[in-house]
Amino acid sequence: MKLQNQVTSLKLSKKLKKLGVKQDSLFYWVKIASKWEVQWFNFGKEYSEEIAKRKDLISAFTPAELGEKLPKTYVSGRIDTVEKKRQCFCEDEEVDHFEFSDTEANARGEMLAYLIENKLIKKR
Repeated sequence: MKLQNQVTSLKLSKKLKKLGVKQDSLFYWVKIASKWEVQWFNFGKEYSEEIAKRKDLISAFTPAELGEKLPKTYVSGRIDTVEKKRQCFCEDEEVDHFEFSDTEANARGEMLAYLIENKLIKKR
Protein backbone atom coordinates (compact mmCIF):
# COMPACT_ATOMS: atom_id res chain seq x y z
CA MET A 1 0.00 0.00 0.00
CA LYS A 2 1.28 3.45 -0.90
CA LEU A 3 2.15 5.74 2.00
CA GLN A 4 -0.17 8.50 0.76
CA ASN A 5 -3.08 6.04 1.12
CA GLN A 6 -2.25 5.49 4.80
CA VAL A 7 -2.41 9.15 5.84
CA THR A 8 -4.84 12.03 5.43
CA SER A 9 -5.05 13.41 1.91
CA LEU A 10 -3.27 16.66 1.09
CA LYS A 11 -6.58 18.52 0.80
CA LEU A 12 -7.83 17.25 4.17
CA SER A 13 -4.43 17.80 5.80
CA LYS A 14 -4.51 21.44 4.67
CA LYS A 15 -8.03 21.80 6.08
CA LEU A 16 -7.00 20.36 9.46
CA LYS A 17 -4.00 22.68 9.61
CA LYS A 18 -6.21 25.68 8.81
CA LEU A 19 -8.59 24.59 11.60
CA GLY A 20 -5.66 24.79 14.02
CA VAL A 21 -4.98 21.09 14.56
CA LYS A 22 -1.49 20.70 16.04
CA GLN A 23 1.06 19.71 13.46
CA ASP A 24 2.53 16.82 15.44
CA SER A 25 2.57 13.80 13.16
CA LEU A 26 5.31 11.45 12.03
CA PHE A 27 4.49 11.97 8.35
CA TYR A 28 4.22 15.30 6.55
CA TRP A 29 3.13 16.51 3.17
CA VAL A 30 6.25 18.28 1.90
CA LYS A 31 6.38 20.57 -1.11
CA ILE A 32 9.41 19.69 -3.18
CA ALA A 33 9.91 21.54 -6.46
CA SER A 34 6.17 22.37 -6.81
CA LYS A 35 5.08 18.77 -6.10
CA TRP A 36 3.62 17.52 -2.80
CA GLU A 37 4.96 14.24 -1.38
CA VAL A 38 4.53 12.38 1.91
CA GLN A 39 7.72 11.97 3.91
CA TRP A 40 8.65 10.80 7.40
CA PHE A 41 10.05 13.33 9.86
CA ASN A 42 10.57 12.92 13.59
CA PHE A 43 10.41 16.54 14.71
CA GLY A 44 8.91 15.82 18.08
CA LYS A 45 5.91 17.58 19.61
CA GLU A 46 7.96 20.57 20.76
CA TYR A 47 8.25 21.72 17.13
CA SER A 48 4.53 21.72 16.29
CA GLU A 49 4.18 25.52 16.63
CA GLU A 50 7.20 26.11 14.38
CA ILE A 51 5.92 23.62 11.80
CA ALA A 52 2.47 25.22 11.86
CA LYS A 53 4.00 28.44 10.51
CA ARG A 54 5.65 26.72 7.54
CA LYS A 55 3.68 26.53 4.31
CA ASP A 56 5.85 23.75 2.85
CA LEU A 57 5.11 21.25 5.67
CA ILE A 58 1.66 19.93 6.55
CA SER A 59 0.94 17.04 8.91
CA ALA A 60 -0.23 13.88 7.13
CA PHE A 61 -1.99 12.12 9.99
CA THR A 62 -2.27 8.36 10.35
CA PRO A 63 -5.47 6.75 11.68
CA ALA A 64 -3.69 6.04 14.98
CA GLU A 65 -2.63 9.68 15.41
CA LEU A 66 -6.16 10.85 14.68
CA GLY A 67 -7.53 8.27 17.11
CA GLU A 68 -5.56 10.05 19.84
CA LYS A 69 -7.13 13.38 18.89
CA LEU A 70 -10.73 12.16 18.66
CA PRO A 71 -13.01 11.61 21.67
CA LYS A 72 -12.94 8.10 23.07
CA THR A 73 -16.56 7.52 22.06
CA TYR A 74 -15.76 7.92 18.37
CA VAL A 75 -16.21 4.83 16.20
CA SER A 76 -14.72 4.77 12.72
CA GLY A 77 -14.57 2.62 9.67
CA ARG A 78 -13.86 2.66 5.98
CA ILE A 79 -16.82 2.27 3.66
CA ASP A 80 -16.30 2.12 -0.06
CA THR A 81 -19.78 1.87 -1.61
CA VAL A 82 -23.10 3.67 -1.24
CA GLU A 83 -24.86 0.35 -0.56
CA LYS A 84 -22.55 -0.38 2.38
CA LYS A 85 -23.27 3.11 3.74
CA ARG A 86 -26.99 2.37 3.74
CA GLN A 87 -26.40 -0.90 5.61
CA CYS A 88 -24.63 0.98 8.43
CA PHE A 89 -27.69 2.99 9.42
CA CYS A 90 -29.71 1.05 11.93
CA GLU A 91 -33.20 2.23 12.85
CA ASP A 92 -32.88 1.16 16.48
CA GLU A 93 -29.59 2.96 17.15
CA GLU A 94 -29.23 6.69 17.65
CA VAL A 95 -26.15 8.19 16.00
CA ASP A 96 -25.38 11.91 15.92
CA HIS A 97 -23.04 12.07 12.94
CA PHE A 98 -21.28 9.83 10.43
CA GLU A 99 -18.22 10.50 8.28
CA PHE A 100 -17.45 8.20 5.39
CA SER A 101 -14.37 8.13 3.20
CA ASP A 102 -12.28 5.88 1.03
CA THR A 103 -9.57 5.52 3.70
CA GLU A 104 -9.62 5.20 7.48
CA ALA A 105 -7.29 8.21 7.81
CA ASN A 106 -9.63 10.43 5.79
CA ALA A 107 -12.74 9.22 7.64
CA ARG A 108 -11.16 10.06 10.98
CA GLY A 109 -9.76 13.35 9.66
CA GLU A 110 -13.18 14.40 8.36
CA MET A 111 -14.73 13.57 11.73
CA LEU A 112 -12.11 15.64 13.56
CA ALA A 113 -12.76 18.56 11.20
CA TYR A 114 -16.53 18.24 11.72
CA LEU A 115 -16.18 18.22 15.51
CA ILE A 116 -13.90 21.30 15.50
CA GLU A 117 -16.00 23.22 12.96
CA ASN A 118 -19.15 22.60 14.98
CA LYS A 119 -17.40 23.50 18.23
CA LEU A 120 -18.08 20.07 19.72
CA ILE A 121 -14.44 19.70 20.77
CA LYS A 122 -11.50 22.06 21.19
CA LYS A 123 -8.61 22.13 18.75
CA ARG A 124 -6.25 19.24 19.31
